[in-house]
This record gives sequence, C-alpha cells and structure tokens, in this order.
Amino acid sequence: MASIIHTLLFVSLLLLFQKNFVKTENVTTPTTLPSATELASRQGFIKNMTLDAWNVYKQHAWGYDKVLPETNRTKEWDKGENGRTIVSSLPTFHLMGLTKQFNQDREWVKNEHNLSRADNQFGAYVTIIHHLGGLLSTYALTGDELFFEESSRSGLCTKKQIRFKK
Repeated sequence: MASIIHTLLFVSLLLLFQKNFVKTENVTTPTTLPSATELASRQGFIKNMTLDAWNVYKQHAWGYDKVLPETNRTKEWDKGENGRTIVSSLPTFHLMGLTKQFNQDREWVKNEHNLSRADNQFGAYVTIIHHLGGLLSTYALTGDELFFEESSRSGLCTKKQIRFKK
C-alpha cells in the first residue's frame, strides 16, 4: 500500500504540470505555468485521489501493510507491528494539509508502533526506507519529539538487522 501512495503522489505531481510541457531534443521544458485556478483544480484532484486510496486502506488494512486486491484482505503476519504504510504517509499528509489523517496516523504511531519483530520479520531496507524515512521526515517537518523518539527506536532495530562480515 505504501508504494501505491508513493505512486499516486508521483503521478499527481506529473498531473500538476503535464499539460504545460514541450519535449525538445530529449529535454522537457515548461512552456507556461498553470493558472492559479488550474493549479488549485489539479491540487484538489490529487488530494481527492490520495484520500480515496487512504480510505480504502483504512477500511481494509489499518495496521497492516498489504491488501490483497482480489479479496480486500490482508496477511495476518503483517498485523500491527510494522505499519509502514501508516508511517510512510505521515510526511505526505502533513505537506498536503490532511490534518485529520495525519493526526490519526500520529495516534497510531504513539500507541501501536512497535518494531519488536523487525529483526526476523522484515529487513533493514523496510525499516530504513519506511520507518526511519517517514519518522525523521515528519520530525523535520513538525518538530514533534514523538517522531524523533520513534525514529531512534527504529534505528536501534536497524542496527540489530544489519550483520557486518569481518
């Protein structure tokens, strides 16, 4: 689900400016910027796409990380202790001004975020990209100490996951 949110964000950014680009000799340059009205319309569209994806995630997979698309079910081993979709979405929601969704995610991090199974359930890559990245980005954007504390815990899990060969 995190990759869906990230893909939506990327596609959304492309949609903001797609109508105003001209390709010249393998170089894409803007011809004009969208008007304020057009920009607001595109931003609203992007926000709605993000909310639609998030509402489906919340309905079918809150606390999990994978939704099986044919059944709208999740895998039991993903429950709760990972939450990478929730953590990864924090900076996006903050930047998009989606306060309600941001606050719901923050409460989940405060009450449920737990990487105690990190060393045997998923790898350092997931912890670094989703947990450290999401939490540190959110801390940088908000200054909220909760995110710094949780990123520190995530960093300790990463240290356990990485094995150096001598």
